[in-house]
Amino acid sequence: MKIIPIIVNKKSYFLIDENPIKRNYEFLNNLQPLYYHEITKALQEKMKTLQDNSESDEHIAVQIRTIYGQAIETLFAFLFALIQSPMSLVSWLQKYKVSDIKELLIEFNKNKSISYYKLQLLKSGWVGLSETVNNFNSTDDHDSIKIKENFGKLWEILSKEFLNDKTYKEYCNIKHGFRIDPGGFNLLISKSKDIEDSNAILLQGNSKYGSKIYIDEKVKNAPKKLNAFSLRKTYFNWDIDSLCKRIEFISYSINNIISFSKGLMKNDFTQEEYLVPDSISIFQDAIRQKNEINTFDIDVSYNYNDFTDYKFPNVEDYYKEKLIFIPKELLL
Repeated sequence: MKIIPIIVNKKSYFLIDENPIKRNYEFLNNLQPLYYHEITKALQEKMKTLQDNSESDEHIAVQIRTIYGQAIETLFAFLFALIQSPMSLVSWLQKYKVSDIKELLIEFNKNKSISYYKLQLLKSGWVGLSETVNNFNSTDDHDSIKIKENFGKLWEILSKEFLNDKTYKEYCNIKHGFRIDPGGFNLLISKSKDIEDSNAILLQGNSKYGSKIYIDEKVKNAPKKLNAFSLRKTYFNWDIDSLCKRIEFISYSINNIISFSKGLMKNDFTQEEYLVPDSISIFQDAIRQKNEINTFDIDVSYNYNDFTDYKFPNVEDYYKEKLIFIPKELLL
């Protein structure tokens, strides 16, 4: 029987297992790291056949956006599982919450490290993490260095996106009951009334695919005990090609995390397969966004100081008055 301490973010646990290393290896060996990439490839192919059916291809775009959100969370869950519990990723993954990932990302982005880690990185920061995990060598050492740097840069970009409150709420509105209005927006900001004058365009956002959702916003300066909030209608544009390319690299990343972890347990990295792009320039397709404006909202932001003359209802009294529905046939 083995007992292994495991820290998830800052909370400690003890794993009790007869052979935790074997169990972890079995878990990793049965994973399919290209799952997200293969699904989005199939969806992209299907989307090409449905260009004339706007509703159907919009729904496929929503599926791709959902997979993208799932893939980002999976990436960071596996990365921090590796850093904090390299001998038992499977245990860490059973205990974490999304809030743990967010707190760890904030700490890592700020300090280029985290407080509790078991795996010593080659150097601090996202590039250092990538150089540790992507334990491969190509025939061109310069290419190896650049590829590892680009993996690290992409992870950093994805970390900031995962921490973006609006983007994360959009993802939650999709996965929890499809609470969105599918479709993108067209927005052009120009210093000229002549919209044909391309030289006058300052910013532009244009996509067929995206979403419109309601996001809760705290009322500024309202007493904490009121829990006062308003709803803002928020618009998002999606660059589907960029999302699919990012999903591909996230899948490569998950594969490489698994390969590194398996090599670490065996103390032999020669048998593990690492996935890398054919060209360094392909990273730019994943990082680049074709839209300068990807989100905006148009509702009013409320300030508590602007309506202090209004009286807030007593909650208990409000709920004592019941809303009663009587079917029509019972009134006859």
